[in-house]
Amino acid sequence: MISRKKQIAVWGIWLFIWPPIITTLFYKYYPTETFDLSNLVIFILLALTTAVFPIQINKSSIFPIFGVSLAVYLLFGLYIEVMFTQVAVVFVILKLIKNKCEHHRVALNSLSFLFVSILSAASYQIVGIYIPYRLMFLNVNIIQILAYMVTYFLVNQLIYYLIKCFFYGKKSSFLDEGFYFLLISMTYTLPTGILTVYLYKMYDLLGVAIIGVLMITTLISFKLYYRSVRTNRYLQIVNDMAKELAQQLTKGCVVHTYLDKLTNHFSLGKIALYDLIDEEKFQLTHFYDKGKVIEIEANPFTIDRQSFIRELINNDSNYVYYRRAKEWQFYNLPDLNKTGESLLAMPIKRDNQVIAILIIIKNKRDAFEESLISTLSVINTYFGIALGNARYYEEIRKDSKTDHLTGLPNLRHFEYDLRNYQNHLATTINFTVNTSIIILDLDHFKKINDQYGHECGNELLIKVAELLDLFFTNKGTVYRYGGEEFIIFLPNYSHESTLDLAERIRKQLEQTEFICHNYMVLNRPEISLKMTASLGVASYPEKTDDINELLRIADRAMYLGAKREGRNKVAAYQS
Repeated sequence: MISRKKQIAVWGIWLFIWPPIITTLFYKYYPTETFDLSNLVIFILLALTTAVFPIQINKSSIFPIFGVSLAVYLLFGLYIEVMFTQVAVVFVILKLIKNKCEHHRVALNSLSFLFVSILSAASYQIVGIYIPYRLMFLNVNIIQILAYMVTYFLVNQLIYYLIKCFFYGKKSSFLDEGFYFLLISMTYTLPTGILTVYLYKMYDLLGVAIIGVLMITTLISFKLYYRSVRTNRYLQIVNDMAKELAQQLTKGCVVHTYLDKLTNHFSLGKIALYDLIDEEKFQLTHFYDKGKVIEIEANPFTIDRQSFIRELINNDSNYVYYRRAKEWQFYNLPDLNKTGESLLAMPIKRDNQVIAILIIIKNKRDAFEESLISTLSVINTYFGIALGNARYYEEIRKDSKTDHLTGLPNLRHFEYDLRNYQNHLATTINFTVNTSIIILDLDHFKKINDQYGHECGNELLIKVAELLDLFFTNKGTVYRYGGEEFIIFLPNYSHESTLDLAERIRKQLEQTEFICHNYMVLNRPEISLKMTASLGVASYPEKTDDINELLRIADRAMYLGAKREGRNKVAAYQS
């Protein structure tokens, strides 16, 4: 958005330059010959009609009125052409303006085309004076016309480039797609302008009507062509994003890929992604603004019964679009109120169920065209599928690393964590970080299963797992090794500290009464069980130089030093 100071400066420059130049042109170049004002009105109407068919290239709207401007200059002179162009330009810019902060564009374009008109006319006159050679066609000197056209084209492009780079601060190439389009269109508008003059002189208003039909038909053809080009580009974007999203395996990667690619391909302003918690609440999780994606843990809030979010969820709508702020800012959107003008809200679905809401806000009114909305709808379909696949993958991954009985991480999870820890050690400056492992095996557990049933054994394992998990919270991680064995992984714990922890948990297990049920009796009465455990301790680097050996030597310590020595003991590995 352009600063207030810049906008005021533009209008100040316009007031300083435009009135005196127009006054000078009036006294010096106003036609001395009388002319029918109604004929000029016809030309103005023709120019304004071309404004109904803008051609969209690289986020810029192009209105090729050069052919009409050239004809007006040749027929009525510089002053009339300047005023004609000013009226047409103001009409076009007012048609494009979708925000009150863009009114400076009227002054900016008015000044730009004022200089374009004056310099083009100057080149026309200079060539006529200093180049005596004449190349006549339909009573017009083609050399002068070419000079006018080249000057018009180059000055127009140069001013546009300078404004874009230095006024708006946008990086841009001088030889962009718009440059080549205008260059090609000149080959059409040059003969059109000459033909307009000829037909007007021959057939008066009928000639203007004929050329008007030709111009509008050509503009419609150009518009349809560039619309097809834009559609093909959108389809390519959809294809590329679908491939990228399909390659992501986690929800976080899917969301970041989606937002990064979306904002790279489209100019979308602010983007908010809400997770639907249930049918009554949703929560802001990601917000994009000014080139950055921010992860947010906002407080969930209740969906208003009259909210457009409710409409998206209940009415199976593909999107909700508000063209200006006053249409939507009374809704309860605490994170987005007073952030822009146009709002586009779209549901993200998985298996036909709404799982998230995408909201895009732009500072301009009427900012979202139909082709863009359709493209975003298709992309969101792939986004929903990718989220579903990621969730399925994460569930499988979690299941593969979780013990289903106790809910603790399993051996596979331990191996994964150990590899990550090794990678961390490899990148740290201090290579002598202490790491310890405890292997805990419940004593005489088979007797519990035989006497009270395997269900009772399962109950006991769950309760022991809960006790261990609580005891080692903020100290280390408890894993179920298998059967009645558990692993406790203790990064940054020395051998002596680990022995102390092992002894404390051994005593706590010994002193705890576990309330379970006797499944060998029909009514399953409650029973109180006492349980002891044998523990083996191994530490790196104090007892081994290889961190991968910790599990083996801790297991060896537990069997040789605790189980064989009478159980209910803590044993350390002796190297």
